[in-house]
Amino acid sequence: YVTLLPKSITTAIGMGVSEELGGIPTITVAVIIVTGIIGNITAEFIFRIFRIQEPVAKGIAIGASAHAIGNARAIELGEVEGAMSSLAIAVAGLLTVLVGIHARPAGLLSKLAKSFPDTLVTVTKGDKTVKASQLMKLMNMGIKRGDEVTVAAEGAEEDMAIAALRTFFEENL
Repeated sequence: YVTLLPKSITTAIGMGVSEELGGIPTITVAVIIVTGIIGNITAEFIFRIFRIQEPVAKGIAIGASAHAIGNARAIELGEVEGAMSSLAIAVAGLLTVLVGIHARPAGLLSKLAKSFPDTLVTVTKGDKTVKASQLMKLMNMGIKRGDEVTVAAEGAEEDMAIAALRTFFEENL
C-alpha cells in the first residue's frame, strides 16, 4: 500500500517517500508513470463529462493528479492551464515533503516492528491500540514528541523487540 501512496507526485519525490515509508521505489516509479499517462490521455474527456470549463480548475486538476506527464497536456490546452498545472505540481510536492517529514518516524517504527516477524508489537496512545507494523494506522494515531505511549510485544523475540523499540522512542520522540 505504501508503494502506491505517492502515485500523484513527481517521480523524484515519490521515490523518496516510498523508500522512507518502506515501500518499493521501482514499483512506485512505474505507478507514477502510469498515473501520468492515464491523466494525460483522459484529462480532456473527464473535463467534458463533468463540464469543467474553467482554465484554472483544469490546470490544477491535471497538475495535482497527473504531475509532469499531465502537465504536457495542460500546456497544450492553454497558457493558464499550463501555468496552474505547474503550480499544482510544486504545491503537491511541497505538501508531500512536509507531510512526509511527519510520516518518516512512523515509517521507521513500522519497519522496526516488522524486523521481529515472530513477535506482535502494538502501540497504545490513550484508548487506541494498533499493530506497530501497520504504517497507516500508526500514522493516524498522531503520535508526537512528548506524547505518552505504551509499547507491548508478544512472541518469540519480545524482549529484543521491546529493547529496540524503547531505544527508538528515546531517540526519535
